[in-house]
Amino acid sequence: MQLAFTGGGFTTLPDLPAVLRAAGSVRHRGERAVISLDAGEVAGMPKLAILPSSLEFQHAGDGTDGALSLNVEGAADDIVRLAEHEPIIAAVTKDWEPQDFAGKARVGVGIAFHLSAAPGPEPEAEVSGLKWTVFAELKGVDVNKPIDGRRLSDLTGTAMIAEASAMGEFTGKIDGITADLTFTQPIGPHPVGDASLKISARLDDGDIKELSPALSNILQGPVAVELTQESGGFSARVDLSQSAIALPAIGWSKSAGVAGVLKFSAKNDGAALKIGDSVLEGDGFSARGSAELDDAGLKSMVLDSLALNRGDSVSARLTRIDGGIGVSIAANSIDARPMLAALEEGIGESGNGETGDKERLRVELTAERLVGFNGETMQDAAIRYDASGELVRGVSLAGTIGGAPVSMSFDPAAKDAPALRMETRDAGALLRFSGLYGKMKGGWLRTTLGTRDGAFAGQVVLTDFTLVDEERLRRLVGTAQQRADSLAVRLGRDLPVANAYFDTARATLLWKNGRLILDDGIIRGPVFGSSFSGTLIAPSGRVDMAGSFMPAYGVNRLFGALPFVGGVLGNGGEGGLIGITYRLDGLLSDPTLTVNPISLIAPGIFRRIFEY
Repeated sequence: MQLAFTGGGFTTLPDLPAVLRAAGSVRHRGERAVISLDAGEVAGMPKLAILPSSLEFQHAGDGTDGALSLNVEGAADDIVRLAEHEPIIAAVTKDWEPQDFAGKARVGVGIAFHLSAAPGPEPEAEVSGLKWTVFAELKGVDVNKPIDGRRLSDLTGTAMIAEASAMGEFTGKIDGITADLTFTQPIGPHPVGDASLKISARLDDGDIKELSPALSNILQGPVAVELTQESGGFSARVDLSQSAIALPAIGWSKSAGVAGVLKFSAKNDGAALKIGDSVLEGDGFSARGSAELDDAGLKSMVLDSLALNRGDSVSARLTRIDGGIGVSIAANSIDARPMLAALEEGIGESGNGETGDKERLRVELTAERLVGFNGETMQDAAIRYDASGELVRGVSLAGTIGGAPVSMSFDPAAKDAPALRMETRDAGALLRFSGLYGKMKGGWLRTTLGTRDGAFAGQVVLTDFTLVDEERLRRLVGTAQQRADSLAVRLGRDLPVANAYFDTARATLLWKNGRLILDDGIIRGPVFGSSFSGTLIAPSGRVDMAGSFMPAYGVNRLFGALPFVGGVLGNGGEGGLIGITYRLDGLLSDPTLTVNPISLIAPGIFRRIFEY
């Protein structure tokens, strides 16, 4: 028998609200009856709509077995209210209020039960053997109550809740960052299984900046992140292969496409988050360590081992200081070439002395061995660097290169001492180490700069050095077989340039607004001498130097001894006459030398260069 109906109403379990304005059919055959619903409403919850559902009864032994399949859709808050009416299901939502949810959901509730007549003078139906499952499909649901301090929103996906466990898969946002969530959770008086939570997210540049503005200065996405819940915390796997990392303070970077993975575990300790078992592995770099974060961000980090370049052996500690980060580094061996290259690229860049919103960075480094360019190494190095953005607070360096000591100190706030002092007994080795110049051997370099009208000024002196195979020097001199206006032709002999020794070079320096100006400069030796002046370093990164070059007194005096010419243009028998003028222009790393034709040089220039 089958009977269709509309406008019907009925109740199911005692605590569930009644179904009103139901439409469907009733079928009965033998000991089985089925009520099928095509549509209906839930009493007191107008924002819910009943989807096709059914209530089935089957005679069994001393009573009747029942099965309810109730499917509803509508507002998420009303669905939570519906769940509150069934005591066992309500245990799942006991810590939640309907107003904690917003959005739409579709829920299917399956309940199996047995009805029997309760003993007594007035028999009543007694419910026993209750079993239930809930299947929920969410669409754009927001959770207004934070979970472990995190805001979940725009959740879309499915969950299944049974008597002993719950599980689900969602796509949504965690604190505004799109992520995929998979979870299992034991529930009820007899829970089954272990709790698990896995979160997968792909962070772009905007997400990274939202999480940490400071981190966004060094890391560019995308970054793939996987978080897995563990006892008291979680473990993480961060795939950095498609991201770019730049640490300009130490001159290290990783390009997008270079493999790199970071793994760590994290546990809450009061207000702090402690990160341990951290391992970074990539193509040519690695690190191991731990860290601690609080509401203000990174509090401290300990790197038990760090190798950003092949051959590095480094340990480090990062600590939050007033206005920024302090870094202490101890190394057996560290490759300094990336740092030196970054320093060379930054030469000439200038700030306005204002720190803006840039953090302070204080670095203290000690290393048994610093690897530089051209096979040079610095031993027993100690370096200190302190800056806020572009404002340098202080720099110091001490060590040895090839057995020759190197020392440098820069303190722009010094009142009773020079702002800059620098000295090395092997300037050529220092220049090769830094990658700035590779054609010099030896040289005792001394410079002292004081402050003057917001600038740094003083003298630099270099003595006892040799230029080896310097092509620009060869172009200045020429050979006896070259063009007619070369010095070599005029002198009638080749001048030795393969190993050109100079006893002295000196100049006055002025450093201001990212510009290093050399004035009144001379360089001299037994064979050659030159005057020079101009800009060595500029914000544009270009060199603009000019000067006069001539053979030394011993050779050039022959021209000053000529009758009449020497007396008028020279300085009697002691004057010098011939030389050339030149100009260096272009990038500091590879300037262009322009040589003017042979010319007469004023005797005063000759005397200034070669006077002792």
